[in-house]
Amino acid sequence: MRRGAAGFTVLELLTTVTVMAILVAIAIPGFGYLAASTKVKAASTELYLAMIRARSESVKRNRSVAIVKTGADWQGGWQIIADGTDADSDYDNVGTGVDDDRLIYTQDELKRVTITMADDRVVFRPNGRISEPAPPASPAFDVSAPDQDSGSNLLRCVTADITGRPYIRQEECP
Repeated sequence: MRRGAAGFTVLELLTTVTVMAILVAIAIPGFGYLAASTKVKAASTELYLAMIRARSESVKRNRSVAIVKTGADWQGGWQIIADGTDADSDYDNVGTGVDDDRLIYTQDELKRVTITMADDRVVFRPNGRISEPAPPASPAFDVSAPDQDSGSNLLRCVTADITGRPYIRQEECP
């Protein structure tokens, strides 16, 4: 008795490939939004965590601590620097001598995202409040990335209240 060959028929294979092609065609347009959304969330979370860390370090060390951009713009990266014993608030003499400022953290460049803020640094005083930008202004980072699917920008705002506590909003900064 002869058995039939095991496997798929050409008709079964073509049907499966057609169904898979339809499912892929439906799913692909959503990936542009997903990629942009993930980039904006990740960048805004990194800024939020940098502000929390700088604030807690300023209270712990009883010194001013700054978040200073390292590139031409904020997406180029930033550093968290504690003011040295000279308390000169310049944050530019890391590792240069006795009164040197102390590097706490370095953030590398963030790609495919735009971060804008008017100031070059955010400074937390020893009590955890913000001294730069000067109150009543507060730091406001606009984080955005283009959504390839809709052609619009996805936005988040990372800012801090009057006490220095940071938070994230899912909108453009005012």
